[in-house]
Amino acid sequence: MARLIQDYISKELTHFVGRKKPNYDDRYALILEIIKSGELKPSDFPSSEPGSILIRPAERISDNIMYTPYMVCFCDIPHAQFYIHISKYGPFGLSFHKDFIVKKGGRPVHYLPKAAIIKGNSETTIADYFDENVPEFLKLFHLLMYNPKVLQVIKDNYTAVTAPPMQLSSPPDYDLISRLDDLLQFHSFSYLKFYDHTLKDDDQDNYYFEREWRVLGSVKFKMEDIKRIIAPQKYHTDILKNFPQGKGKLWSPDTPSLR
Repeated sequence: MARLIQDYISKELTHFVGRKKPNYDDRYALILEIIKSGELKPSDFPSSEPGSILIRPAERISDNIMYTPYMVCFCDIPHAQFYIHISKYGPFGLSFHKDFIVKKGGRPVHYLPKAAIIKGNSETTIADYFDENVPEFLKLFHLLMYNPKVLQVIKDNYTAVTAPPMQLSSPPDYDLISRLDDLLQFHSFSYLKFYDHTLKDDDQDNYYFEREWRVLGSVKFKMEDIKRIIAPQKYHTDILKNFPQGKGKLWSPDTPSLR
């Protein structure tokens, strides 16, 4: 990986754990369990299938809950700037080289400020635009995929577009529509994150400064893949007892950061 010459993004991507645990000892127990298992996976997800996605058609996409894929999230924050993120998510986490996460399929989300105005329209915001049109997309694709008569009408009336590169290789069929559905819902809509650009830096709902990356599915790793084990200083001795090969990887949020 090329050396970075700036310090506002990181060479590492970090996953913090245990936010919902009631105390530090429970959070510590969780990070030990994760390291032993060699796998990061979503918590509180209704399915364990890597390709699963939870879609709530009645919700607004701009509330960031309409699409919830089976995923693991990371932040792209230099460890010297962790203090705000740690105040929200707690001081336990694992970081990996960005190259490692990219090879697992990771990529950054697309942030959309809710109040942004649609070009050429001085009243409609990007949030309103998506909230209005994404449900219509869902209805249309549901009609195409699950109503054989509609798909047959399309095939019967199909006329190939002659001008490349727009020409389809064949009339649209179920497999093609299914792939397009997957492209848009799983690989596009699932990477949108709406936010309020007016919030303070340390606001719980200010997501923009997290620079979130997502991996769809779980992330399997080995100890040598871990770049940094983040935990308060008092747990370091015990971590090394459990994982001697973690020497040199430990970083504490309550000691001066080392670049």
